[in-house]
Amino acid sequence: MGEVLKKSSRKGAFDLEILREINLPTENKRVEVWSADDIKTFLDARARILNLTRHFIGMEISVLTGMRCGEVLGLRWSDVDFERKILTIRQTLSKIDDKGNYGLVPEAKTINAFRTVNLPDRLVASLIAHKGLIDHERIVLGDKYEDNDLVVCTKNGSWVHPNNFRRAFNVTRDGLGLPKIPLKGLRHTHATYLVSIGVSPKLVQERLGHANIKTTLGTYSHVLPSMQREVAEKLDRLVVEIK
Repeated sequence: MGEVLKKSSRKGAFDLEILREINLPTENKRVEVWSADDIKTFLDARARILNLTRHFIGMEISVLTGMRCGEVLGLRWSDVDFERKILTIRQTLSKIDDKGNYGLVPEAKTINAFRTVNLPDRLVASLIAHKGLIDHERIVLGDKYEDNDLVVCTKNGSWVHPNNFRRAFNVTRDGLGLPKIPLKGLRHTHATYLVSIGVSPKLVQERLGHANIKTTLGTYSHVLPSMQREVAEKLDRLVVEIK
């Protein structure tokens, strides 16, 4: 049945992304995330690691936007609006056949997947600096440059295999002495942090591209108890002020 669905999905007859968003009752296992201090340490990697991977920009995008690995690796410069400080997810790097080969495909699986994400100033500045590097490489290589317009790419412009991206993340993470979360933990860290500072779960759902808010609530429900305590404390302060 699984292979039938995969083949139907590739032919456009079935949306496989729908299944990825379905959560069974056992969904509430605790996701691995970093603390706010861990995030700060990670974002300071350029000052802490001498030979930092060129793919760090992709990791920075993930932890500051919550984008999926394939979405990050498929992001193009034409999808980034520096003036409005937003990016639009139109393309993803995904498996394209039964042999496990990857390719760049349009992100049109679900309405939620095709979305616009607002960018913090920190990320905009990093993207501008990284674009300078890419533009220089494009000029130096000339006709030998494989121009896919990708933000995260090799020195000759081709797309980066997810396994190589994961290895680069692991090396960076370990070099900084941070807790050993997987690459997808950057997305979970982003969402958990937003929920912890009081951002509406509905907004978090839209930012992550979840098809259903139940997915968001189920995945990040571990943050809610601390928020409940914060609400109670704020109510106590309100009562004190009334007195």
